[in-house]
Amino acid sequence: MDARGRPVVFMFGGQGSQHYHMGRELFDADSTFRTWLLRGDELFRRVKGRSLIEVMFDRSRSRADPFDRISETHPAIVLVEFALAQALLVRGVEPDVLIGYSLGEFAAAAVSGVAPFEDVFMAVLRQAELVVECCSEAGMTAVIGDVRLFRDEPRLFAGCELVSVNFERHFVVAGSLAALAQVEAELRGRNVLQVRLPVRYGFHSRWLDPLARVSPALQLSSPPAPPRVALISCATTGPVSHFDHRHIWQVIRTPVRFADTIEKLEHPERYVYVDLSPSGTLATFVKNILPGHAEATVVPIMTPFGGAREMLSEAIARIDAAVHGGTSRARPDGIGARA
Repeated sequence: MDARGRPVVFMFGGQGSQHYHMGRELFDADSTFRTWLLRGDELFRRVKGRSLIEVMFDRSRSRADPFDRISETHPAIVLVEFALAQALLVRGVEPDVLIGYSLGEFAAAAVSGVAPFEDVFMAVLRQAELVVECCSEAGMTAVIGDVRLFRDEPRLFAGCELVSVNFERHFVVAGSLAALAQVEAELRGRNVLQVRLPVRYGFHSRWLDPLARVSPALQLSSPPAPPRVALISCATTGPVSHFDHRHIWQVIRTPVRFADTIEKLEHPERYVYVDLSPSGTLATFVKNILPGHAEATVVPIMTPFGGAREMLSEAIARIDAAVHGGTSRARPDGIGARA
């Protein structure tokens, strides 16, 4: 960022943001994105004996089908987000801040230089295996309603825990499948919109506590280095200095405080927020956290509805305009080129 520029934030999403065919258009059109997906796919093949790309782009699946096997979704989310970051970096779009939302913190850590991508990717694979081995299945439901509902009516959410506050009128609860079904039925009766997330485990809640006994196994295979780019955690709402197993456990066990994290940034309305999640929902969250701040620029790149190729080109133009006052400094790379 030059003296005239505005700071750029890359935001990385977590479980629940995934869908089948995420990144398919960019895989076909963008050489950098494709190179990194192939590299991650090779790592996945070595461990699992099958192709992650074939799972993600399964032609028998629609974008609306639940994509919820953690052994596949964990690495897929991190891989897509990291590859998308590389596609931006090679064009000269560089972040000043990286914000990781839950699992997205692993993609952010790899971009920050905490560890090589391969180490982070393998740690995510290992984390998924440990969750399946140690934890009982549960669920997570997003509620589009005032978060005070959870605090004021504890009986309504009996058997559930508040695991994320994304903005004042959007929060997530985790619970057993039976408890969530009861909560959802009650909310429907009150005309409160809710959405069951494609997640089979209760991240950020007591349903993950059995994993605590093996939490040292969550660490990276190589000693983590200090981040080269400011890395902000939504678990702590502050900068990450040591990406060790203690911090990793905090990331997956404690509630996500996304709204608090954005609000704690110095002059948050001045940032250019770039959403690298597969769903584009972090961009929506930011718009609701900073209502009325016309100066804030919020840029999604992917959604479950497709169009990522065009959205990436539009995102580059919007970021250039916001950061450099309309003087383009981004470099074209690989759109339409085959590796």
